[in-house]
Parts: sequence; C-alpha cells; structure tokens
Amino acid sequence: MLSTLVIPVRGASVFLAPKTRKIGMGCLNAYGGKFEEGVDADIASCALREFESESTAVTHKVYLTPAAEVSFYKGGGLVFKCYIYICWRWEGELKATEEMGQPEEHPLFDPPYERMMRGDRFWLPKVLAGERPFRARLYYSEDMEVVEKFEVCGPLF
Repeated sequence: MLSTLVIPVRGASVFLAPKTRKIGMGCLNAYGGKFEEGVDADIASCALREFESESTAVTHKVYLTPAAEVSFYKGGGLVFKCYIYICWRWEGELKATEEMGQPEEHPLFDPPYERMMRGDRFWLPKVLAGERPFRARLYYSEDMEVVEKFEVCGPLF
C-alpha cells in the first residue's frame, strides 16, 4: 500500500496533531493517508487531498518538498510505503477533523517524540533537519511496541 504524510512547517515550528483512529491512534502525527487508485493522479495529489481532508487547510504542489520515502514493516511484513513531504506554506487554519485532533505547534528541532509512534524518532529528525531526501526502512515488532531496525537505503533521487 502507498501512503503519504505531509508535515506542516512554518518558521521554527512544526505542526502535529493526535490521530483519532487507525495506526498511531492517540499519537501525534502529521497529515496523510493512503493513495487511492482512480482518485489520485499521482502521489503528490494524494498528499494534497489527504492534507486538506485531515487539516482543513489547503496547499499546492509547489509548496510540498519531498523529504523521504519510508517503508514500514510490522513483524517482518511490509505494511505500507510512505512518501513524506514538508509543507512550507498553506492557506487557512489547521483545525481538528474526524481523523486528527487539535493541531499543536512544537519547536521544529524538539518535537515531543515521546508522544509519537516509536519509529518517528528515527526518521523525523532527518526530515526536519532538511537532510537530502532519502529512502529508508523501519521495522516494528509484530505488536509495534519495539523498533527492531531502521536503515537508510540511499537518496530518494
């Protein structure tokens, strides 16, 4: 399954919200979801659609910067491949929706990793630091309580 994640950044702040359902429920996260064949023209279109649906704000492809492609595994099996973007500009306010709770502003280089999914502390600092876009794999245990392995596989392009 292909998915997207859009991380809103403004100045020295990153905006995250608690997920209200599905994988990561209760954890702070960025905005995104799965690619829908026949709905999304491409992966960036999916990112735009999901960002608007989950945040009520609107952005455009020119404001999305590709940051990473992370494949997430659970118990050895691939769960999804996620295309991660930084969003530097948007219109409207980030608001709570059915999928995401009230957005929170956090320091760009010190987000509350203890409130996020365990694996986020491996890839998110690289993304927020503006490292060259990369491909990576993150392996969770079957119960998703333990990160068994994280590996950067090379540049995204």
